[in-house]
Amino acid sequence: MRDILEGLPMDRVYLQGVRVVTVRGAGHNVMFDHPYAFVAAVAGQD
Repeated sequence: MRDILEGLPMDRVYLQGVRVVTVRGAGHNVMFDHPYAFVAAVAGQD
């Protein structure tokens, strides 16, 4: 897989500082499934 990705002709983009949070009780669309938990996670109150 790495060889395939490295061989692609497009520029690579690296993201830094990304925080991943699990929101319990939410499915694929967190903002609609559990809006209060989403707001708390964005506000850093998770």
